[in-house]
Amino acid sequence: MNTQDVTRELIAQGANMRNIRIREVEADAYDVCCLVGINGLWESYYWEGRGKQQLMTFTSEDEACDYFLAWVSKSFGLPASN
Repeated sequence: MNTQDVTRELIAQGANMRNIRIREVEADAYDVCCLVGINGLWESYYWEGRGKQQLMTFTSEDEACDYFLAWVSKSFGLPASN
């Protein structure tokens, strides 16, 4: 799984993409779930302007994407898509 797969899956589930950032996080972002690749590592976290909360770090994009999709889907109560 890669970030494009995650984006497609979240859209199919009806996620509000205003609260999700994949690959890039704006400096003024607030109240968002983030998935970002940095220096060969992948980070999944919640950002509310006070630092990274619920930070998880992964060594592969696939592992990070699987985690992020499950975490965001559960957090937002999204239905599984077909």
